[in-house]
Amino acid sequence: MKIKNYIKFSLLFLAFGSILPIVSDSSSVRYIRFICPLLIFLIALLFSIKRYDNSFNSITKIYRSLLFIFIIVSFLTLFKNYAYLFYGFTYRNFVNIIFIISPIICCYLIVKMLDISSVFKIIYFLFYLFMMMYAMELLVHGVTISSILTTLTGGSIINSDFDTESGSSLIFGFYSLFFLMNKNYYHFLISLLLIILGAKRIAIAGVLISVILYFLYPFVYKKWISKSKKTFLIITTFILFLLAHFWTLIYTGVYDKEIHNLTGISPNAFFMGRLNRVSQFFDVIKDSSNYFTGYGFGYVENVLYYSMNLPTPFHNDFYRMFLEMGAIFFFSFIYILLKFAIKNRLAFSSLFLLLILMQTDNVLIYETVMYSFYIIFFSSIYYKTGNTN
Repeated sequence: MKIKNYIKFSLLFLAFGSILPIVSDSSSVRYIRFICPLLIFLIALLFSIKRYDNSFNSITKIYRSLLFIFIIVSFLTLFKNYAYLFYGFTYRNFVNIIFIISPIICCYLIVKMLDISSVFKIIYFLFYLFMMMYAMELLVHGVTISSILTTLTGGSIINSDFDTESGSSLIFGFYSLFFLMNKNYYHFLISLLLIILGAKRIAIAGVLISVILYFLYPFVYKKWISKSKKTFLIITTFILFLLAHFWTLIYTGVYDKEIHNLTGISPNAFFMGRLNRVSQFFDVIKDSSNYFTGYGFGYVENVLYYSMNLPTPFHNDFYRMFLEMGAIFFFSFIYILLKFAIKNRLAFSSLFLLLILMQTDNVLIYETVMYSFYIIFFSSIYYKTGNTN
């Protein structure tokens, strides 16, 4: 009980780090979020617990595999930036390494230190914590009941901006899948309402597709995965690998005419102004291609910030990871996640939700998103492989 309470206290700083910059004039308060991983590391040292059950061994395997890739890419980031890349090793490289590595370590330690019942309680705690964080955000921005009702019932969410729009919408999809898996339909509906209220189009589309995949999983598992697991993994990973290359063609203007003919608007307008940003990225980049091993974590932000004077991120973490990790490590990263995800429908649908969100947003630098993903992803191993319930 004591460990669980300490972990809850540590996780509070995730919410503080997200909400304090909104209510405070000081931007430096956002660094309070880094207290969370520090406290969890300390708790893990003070309460050393060894787990030997088969389910946890599966979690350990994926954790070590992903962490190994992240550490290798981090070392390459250090080496390349100090050795020959134009920008050198900057604060943005360092912060991106922390953003990518700390959530997976912390969530692994949480699952290691607690039994499954306590892990589920932590998941509910995070859900309510992020719900309160979103409520505070609405209050600070002066959002009215009328605005909330307009978002839920009025207008076209495809073509409109809403006062209630928030990055919190990206978080709640993982919880909706968790509640669906546990047949907690009351919380499932609440999470769906929060996603719609948050008015992030990619979050709404992502949860819709992932719920469909959730229900399709038993059929896919029975007809394909159970009969030829390696074939499914290789083909699916290769398709996602090709998707990263497809983004290169989109961003370099190869399909501009087709997009205009299909949508009736300019490609840049269709991608909400992001196409010009990424196209300009390729124009100003000062280093030669690092296709196989990537440019290293944080390189894209270096280009955006130091060469383009754009403090805002890339808005496509899927493609950013492809550029920064390189073909070899990106392919391995996707393959390892899929290898774990095919075990059950919660892991399967959660992973594809993450991949969808990555297409148009910066989820890897939002710890609230990645903590939610990893802890639910890891906890899913306690459900039966190929489960249909």
